[in-house]
This record gives sequence, C-alpha cells and structure tokens, in this order.
Amino acid sequence: MSRIHPTFSCFDDAIEFLEALAIAGMPAHKLGQYRLVHAVCVAPDGAKYAHAWVEHRLRKSAWLAGIVEGKRVVYSLRLPELYEIYQPEQMTRYTPREASRENYRTGTQGPWKPEYQALCSDERRVRGERPVTAVAFAEGTVTYIPDNLPTFREMLANARDAETREQLREFTMVWLLADPKVYSRRDINEVVSMVLKEKGWPG
Repeated sequence: MSRIHPTFSCFDDAIEFLEALAIAGMPAHKLGQYRLVHAVCVAPDGAKYAHAWVEHRLRKSAWLAGIVEGKRVVYSLRLPELYEIYQPEQMTRYTPREASRENYRTGTQGPWKPEYQALCSDERRVRGERPVTAVAFAEGTVTYIPDNLPTFREMLANARDAETREQLREFTMVWLLADPKVYSRRDINEVVSMVLKEKGWPG
C-alpha cells in the first residue's frame, strides 16, 4: 500500500494550486468557488501545527499536495475526512482575490497571520503520512489528478457521476496543459468524447 508523505511546503502548494487554475484560464465565477485555507491543526499527541489546503465550497472537497513513491502528486479528500484526519481547531479562509492580495502585500506564500507563523517554526508541525487506500474517485478515498492521458482515460471511465467527471476533466486541463509541448486541449477533449461514447454517457 502506497503512502502519502508531506511535501514540507503546504502553504506554497496551496496558493500555487489556485494560481495554476487562474493561469489555465478558469472562469472567474468558477475560481471564486475555491478558498485557500490556513489552519491550526491538532496532532494525535495534542501538539499543534500549521497546515494549508484549498477547499471547494460547493463540492465540499479539499485539494492538497504530497509525495507518493518519490513523486509529487496533487490529491483530494472530502472535507469530513480531511477534518477527521487533521483536526483543525482554527481556520482562516481566503478567496482567490484575498490570497493574491496577501501574497502581494507580504511577498510570501503564507502563512500571513502571526498565530500560524509561530507554529511553522515548530518541527512538530509535520505529521507524517497517511495511506492511499483505493482507486481514485471511489467514495471516502484519495483522489489524484492524472499526469498522463492513459491514466486520465482510466480514471474517467471509473468516475462515479457526471460531477466527478467534470471535476476530473477540469483539473486535468490545468495540469496536463502546464507543458503545452506534451498535450493539447484537443487531446484531452478527444479522450473525454471517446470515453463518453464507449460508456453511453451524455456529453
């Protein structure tokens, strides 16, 4: 069973996730549904540490980065599962516009509040690993953003509903198009059309 290891850069990871969505051209009304979250979390031994992630306020899911088998991945958890794991006792949520403003004002990726900054100097803030328990997009498990078209096709074919398929397509556009020499928007849309036709799903 694979394990997710921390990147040790959660504040950078979170704001960079939002930036990637904006750079990829996500419409403002969709981008506005995301929130950058800075939190004070409580470890099983009672130690407090600072953490950061991105939440989608309508889908009730969160996006984080981690290391799996030496490779950086971006993954998602349902909010109830995330809160159960990290036990946040204090959270500050920023809209994308507010996060951009704070980033510009301070010249840093965060955290921006003293109470979070103080905990970032504590070595105990990093709380190790959590297991990757099942295939992507199954209920209550970890969701990955694919980094190649064959994986994207497989995940799309196993997606449980239309909303999940749309979310998968949306984020795949962001990450696969980061290197336009490898994939194009047309490549991704062709995979979507092919899978929808094979499964008999509406477009």
